[in-house]
Amino acid sequence: MRIRQAHIDDGPRLWALRLEMLADAPLAYLDTLDRAVARGLREYHHRVEGWVTEPDRALFVAQLADRPDAALVGHLGVVDERGYAGLVMAYVSPDARGQGVLKGLVDAAAEWSKRIGRSDLLLEVMERNHRAIRAYQKLGFSVTGNRHPHPYLAPFMELEMMRPA
Repeated sequence: MRIRQAHIDDGPRLWALRLEMLADAPLAYLDTLDRAVARGLREYHHRVEGWVTEPDRALFVAQLADRPDAALVGHLGVVDERGYAGLVMAYVSPDARGQGVLKGLVDAAAEWSKRIGRSDLLLEVMERNHRAIRAYQKLGFSVTGNRHPHPYLAPFMELEMMRPA
C-alpha cells in the first residue's frame, strides 16, 4: 500500500472515489451523491486544486499498488484550524477496509500536522456511525464530550474525537 499527498492529476480518480464514498455512506459526509453529480467533475476538479495547492490543508490518498495508474482506495483531508489539525473526508473503499488504509492515512495526516506545528488531531463523526467510531478509537482517538448537530440532517448529532498527532 502507498500513502501519499494527492496531486492535481488525481482529479478523475478522486472524483470516482468521491462518488463511491457518497453512495456507500450517504449520511456520513456533508454532501449527497445527487448534489455532487449535479455540480460535476469540473467543479470537483476546482476543489481538488484547492486541496493540493493551499498551504493550510493537505489531502492524502491511498493506493494498494505502487503504480501511477493504480486505483485510489481511500483519502483523508487535514486542515490547519484554530490550533489543531482537523481531519475531514475520511474514506476507505469497502474492499480495502481492514488492511491498514485508515491507519496509514491518519499517520500521514499526523506527520503533516506535526510539520505545521499542530499537536492535536480532531475530527467529527456521526454518533450513529459506530463502525467509524470504533475504527478511530483503535487509532487512539477519544470522544471529547462535545457534540454538534449535523449541518444538514437536524436530528443527527456529530461527536467530536481527538488524539495527539
